[in-house]
Amino acid sequence: MVNDTELVVRAPTGNCLETKPVLLTAAAREALRHEFYGHYTTGAATGDFVPCGGFPIASDSQRPWRRRAWIRFAPNVDQRQIKWPTYTDNIPHPTVFVRWEGVLEGPGVYGYQGGAAYLLIVDEIVELRAPRPDDCDTTK
Repeated sequence: MVNDTELVVRAPTGNCLETKPVLLTAAAREALRHEFYGHYTTGAATGDFVPCGGFPIASDSQRPWRRRAWIRFAPNVDQRQIKWPTYTDNIPHPTVFVRWEGVLEGPGVYGYQGGAAYLLIVDEIVELRAPRPDDCDTTK
């Protein structure tokens, strides 16, 4: 004999950061489009971008890993055509320097296990290369 059990769980949603999607016109989306540059780490469960200078700190972003953006490539970006730097070491999650254009959404809950406070939808890659120590130096 099989007994079905129903479990009802109530959780307060007042502290949730999930935002409702906003549909933008092409003109509004273009107005929000900016160039960003910084370091992007990619891998199986990561796709994190940390811009030079940082993002505005979301109210719950005292944890450093929430101060980054999850990356999503726009449909017009052919990821097979991206020329990634080659590394001599077998690095599971390589970090590269990028300069790209796109639209930033957030703060909210984005990415793998909600680890990013922002979502950056990239629609053009301007530069992608191996990182250098002076990548974020504003005095050069």
